[in-house]
Amino acid sequence: MKENCYHGTNKSSWENIQKDNQFKFEKRPNHWLGQGVYFFPNDFERAKYWANLSEGKKVVLELLIEVSDNELLNLDTKADLEKLNLFAENHDEIFFKLFEDEGIESGPGELDEKIYHCILIDSFLEEFKEYKAVSRTFPSPKSIKPGASRFLPQERQLNIVDNSLIDISKINVHNV
Repeated sequence: MKENCYHGTNKSSWENIQKDNQFKFEKRPNHWLGQGVYFFPNDFERAKYWANLSEGKKVVLELLIEVSDNELLNLDTKADLEKLNLFAENHDEIFFKLFEDEGIESGPGELDEKIYHCILIDSFLEEFKEYKAVSRTFPSPKSIKPGASRFLPQERQLNIVDNSLIDISKINVHNV
């Protein structure tokens, strides 16, 4: 995969990225593709939407990201989704331990979908360290309605797990 990718944020965060020469993210239990830095491949407008949710001067960061097929867990493909399904089927005991460690009192079947996916993908990536990124297409939020074409809007997201895929010096910054 080699695509222009966009990340919506604010100018202050961009300045911190430059200063640290890397993206840093706040660990959250509900990152639906696991912990990492999220981008919208080929979708400036979705990144702009997220930038507009932030405080201060808004920016969209653009860069060309290249990830080899063997480093990308592409959950839009049957093969990669089957790998993750098999992992989930064979690791119930890991999830229950993780839930306990996180203070979550329910099992996988009762857990919020985003939290479940975050724990599942983080666990998968811990075992399969060759993956540096995760990709998946999701339905857009319900607030975004289909237009005259009647196609339901969707958005593809790319979670960069390994910062070595991001060359800070090659980021283009768009004020929005």
